Amino acid sequence: MSNKKIWLYIIGVILIILSAVIAKVFFNVKSIKAAIIIFILLFVWHGWFQAELLKIGRKIKR
Repeated sequence: MSNKKIWLYIIGVILIILSAVIAKVFFNVKSIKAAIIIFILLFVWHGWFQAELLKIGRKIKR
């Protein structure tokens, strides 16, 4: 996995967390709804990068 993809993954996670915080603060979304939103978005985002993350894990174990 290239550094570019790692940074893309990290930035994506940060943006997902920020979007839930913005929804909570500015749009007065209840905490449980914000938590559900962040969980779903993180689940989907992680799914896109799962194969690449597994490759990193295998390299670290060696």
